[in-house]
Amino acid sequence: MKTWLLRPYPDSRDRLADFENEGVVAVGWPLVGDISGLRQDDFRKVLEDIYKLKGMTLTSTAITFDMFLNQMSVGDVVLVPHEDEVVFARVDGDYYFDATNKGGYAHQRKVTWKSRAARKDLSMDLRSALKNKRAIASLEAFNKVVSELAEGTYAAKTPAAEPPKTARRRTKADEPKLEPQINNVTTKKDELRKDELRKEEAKKVTLNKETPFGGVAGFVAAAYPLRPDFLIELSLPKNLTKDESERLAAFVGSIYFTE
Repeated sequence: MKTWLLRPYPDSRDRLADFENEGVVAVGWPLVGDISGLRQDDFRKVLEDIYKLKGMTLTSTAITFDMFLNQMSVGDVVLVPHEDEVVFARVDGDYYFDATNKGGYAHQRKVTWKSRAARKDLSMDLRSALKNKRAIASLEAFNKVVSELAEGTYAAKTPAAEPPKTARRRTKADEPKLEPQINNVTTKKDELRKDELRKEEAKKVTLNKETPFGGVAGFVAAAYPLRPDFLIELSLPKNLTKDESERLAAFVGSIYFTE
């Protein structure tokens, strides 16, 4: 049993109510027709010919079709994020193409809707995983938790209560020492040096605010939760172009150490 994130916006429309009423989950791009029996390379060709997709958009969409058709299975659990809640469903059927569908979501699978939960009640790791913007993504690292949430058997771990702290009188040693290297400069003769020290401290604070991952000015910090316990941090130039982004993504897509 696997678990999946699936966004309810085929053809860029909110279709969660339709999904629930019809007992289905679905993806968009209806003009490609029935994709039964196709593989990822086949999807790329069809999407390129019909929707004129290119680059990373083409690759991402082909992967979406491959996950929905070839990797998702009967018995899997689907998590559908929607506004401030998430809805869970169990996959009951194989892929099929509904030629009568006029809503832009003809690529479908039958499901049974199981339960729903507030986003705020999910663990921080799972909420971070839901930041993935793809139409479909694997939640394999959360198989047990998502399955229990779907069945209503999940019991969140309550952190142990901290022992009460004993109050004590505040002493001079408790007072914070502010700018020790500046306060030590006390004579009028050193006023110029004091100003220089303040400017240096201000420059450090500004650099830390602009580059939280230790980058340099002109760069933007970005982070991606690859796994629940592994966050990838990057420093990217502020003027990163679309072409550079696609080349970077293609490079990352070529790096893997196990199938």
